[in-house]
Amino acid sequence: MKNRTLWLCLICLWVSYFIGAFSNVKPASTTSLRSSNPEILANWAALETAIDQDHDFTTGSTQTGKHEVLTMQEEASAGASSTNELHVQAIDGGSGQPELAVTSEDGNELQITKDGDLNSSAGLTVDGASTLTGTVTMSGAATVGTTLGVTGVATLGDGSLLATSAAPTTDAMIANKKFIDDQIGNESDGHSTPTTTGYQFFDINGVSTKVYTKYIIGTLASGSPKTVAHGLDDADDILSISVHVAHDNNASLFSGFGARDTADGDNAIRFSYDDTNVNIHLGSNRDGGNTYRIEIDYFP
Repeated sequence: MKNRTLWLCLICLWVSYFIGAFSNVKPASTTSLRSSNPEILANWAALETAIDQDHDFTTGSTQTGKHEVLTMQEEASAGASSTNELHVQAIDGGSGQPELAVTSEDGNELQITKDGDLNSSAGLTVDGASTLTGTVTMSGAATVGTTLGVTGVATLGDGSLLATSAAPTTDAMIANKKFIDDQIGNESDGHSTPTTTGYQFFDINGVSTKVYTKYIIGTLASGSPKTVAHGLDDADDILSISVHVAHDNNASLFSGFGARDTADGDNAIRFSYDDTNVNIHLGSNRDGGNTYRIEIDYFP
């Protein structure tokens, strides 16, 4: 019994002496089979330790070899790849900590993490539907080829632009500045207040139509009728005309279409228009030299 105990102690000391890191030169070719046993056991132990790192592989337990985690040592730079190869590595991302990067077979390196966040050092392409539930900050240009859906609030910078100044065609489309300027003062009854650009919106046959207004002021020449060029392309552009002419005996008193100074028609005012002129017809008691004012509503 004493001898057996002594031998067990010697074997334990012997094995502990040889057990260590894996060595591909142990046992040596000159080592006897009997003496090589501790070295073989040490190599197996070293292999088990290495395989069990990040894997499901333990003596006396499951040995599927499947990955549990992936631990990578930081490399100085991304490794080169070859045809039909993709390299995944941890590199120094410039912030003092390892970052995940991949290198394609054509040598393009993409760093995909930075300072604990996702990162794309060479652009990001999203082909399918994606859901972003947190805050998204874009400091550079972003191109969306199809539809960008935002269920929360999208805050755009003061200099944000639409692709064109075209007017929206559906209720859900965003209105640009030009369209809003065009609609200034547009009221629910189809009328609008004048704008600095000289047009208003009116409901014409159920369609909101942009109507321009111009004014012509001058002095009538002698003779009848008095003709004033309206300057429009043709009479079809004219929506309405109103004409007012000062009285012969009171330059501050104006009469409009159909108005009379007296009960007879000799002081009446009437007018017509054609593709070129507004023709003002005065009663027989009126003469030239009267001030006139013409207002023309038109839609070219």
